[in-house]
Amino acid sequence: MKFISSHNPEIKDEIKEQSYNMRGFTISGEDEKIFSKTLGNKYLIRTFNNVPLDPFGPEAGRQIWDRTQLKTVSKTTFDNYNEYLKTRNRLYLTRANRSYING
Repeated sequence: MKFISSHNPEIKDEIKEQSYNMRGFTISGEDEKIFSKTLGNKYLIRTFNNVPLDPFGPEAGRQIWDRTQLKTVSKTTFDNYNEYLKTRNRLYLTRANRSYING
């Protein structure tokens, strides 16, 4: 008796992961700190005390990295946060904070 398998192995889509550094540029290696990240359709940003981390603000010189974490946010919050990292224009950080609070 001959068995024919019609089962095709599942093709798993790779989850595209992109990490960004303090300047808003893509990180190529593991040696830089991650400030924002995309995992497929998930967007994450670095937070401290439950607000988006300002790497150029008053906490910049302190040793707080152990108390920060990456949290899932909306695409709008992610885009505003990355724009702030690139331009240092505080308007984008304010927008990121507001959209983060609104969820």
